[in-house]
Amino acid sequence: MKRLLFFLLLFNLGFAQVPYSNYWDNTSEWRHFSVGFDGVSGFILKYRTIYFDGYQNYNGQNYYRTFTKVNEVHNGITTTTLYGPFLRREDATGKFYNINPDTGLEVESFDNQIIINAQIGDAYPYDNGSCTVQQIDTKIINGTILKHVKGSLFGENYGVLEGVGFVGNSCALGNEFSGYLNCYTKQGATLQLGPEDCSLFPTPYRTFLGTNTNALDKILTFYPNPVQKTLKITNNNNLKITSITIINYLGQIVLNENNPSDTIDVSTLASGNYLLKINTDKSNFIQKLIKN
Repeated sequence: MKRLLFFLLLFNLGFAQVPYSNYWDNTSEWRHFSVGFDGVSGFILKYRTIYFDGYQNYNGQNYYRTFTKVNEVHNGITTTTLYGPFLRREDATGKFYNINPDTGLEVESFDNQIIINAQIGDAYPYDNGSCTVQQIDTKIINGTILKHVKGSLFGENYGVLEGVGFVGNSCALGNEFSGYLNCYTKQGATLQLGPEDCSLFPTPYRTFLGTNTNALDKILTFYPNPVQKTLKITNNNNLKITSITIINYLGQIVLNENNPSDTIDVSTLASGNYLLKINTDKSNFIQKLIKN
């Protein structure tokens, strides 16, 4: 919870210049699948869609505002949660970066040049080199040829893919929920890497780039933000709001209401930044809230 909270509170929203673009652009989308056993009553399936929506300047660098929408299926019940914004970018040397939520510092997450340089027999560049590079092939998307490097695990949904990132395990099968990249989409073209139907994954909520009738502000609206005394919620899609939770920057729940009305009294909260979580019968929404 704290990691998500720090991401939400660290950055001011707004437009910035378009980030450097070679491998990525604002249409890039990653769809990850994972499955695990809850230890009691059944399997949990997770369908995650990672996508960009708008741009943000932070410490002089331009980033993509990145969101993750998750459909979790457990015992036939699907729960949808939206996380973000996170900040991600690439640079002219082929490296990918994001912001560490605990420190606010930029960290390198992937280096495409390592993948470009990899040869059969080399120590595998990730997974701490616990195996060697044993298979290399290529993928093509929008006319661009990308190098796909694998270790001792073969298959389309293993290894790492130039310009895209981690696809799946490389040297050994992982723990539950390690999962894999099932589909990567850019400019309307899709690479099918895993066996799951790409249409099963969540559709992005985009409010800054393009139009989307499923955008968050078309479903639930809360205002004013910043708020002083009373937070009002407009339910545009007749969802049943089951609970509303407000969390402070320490990750502590400071307000929790079950079966709430469309107005929430926040007058007793101290001024500052909060995380607002709205749970409904169909989806869960998480957004930044400012209390004046």
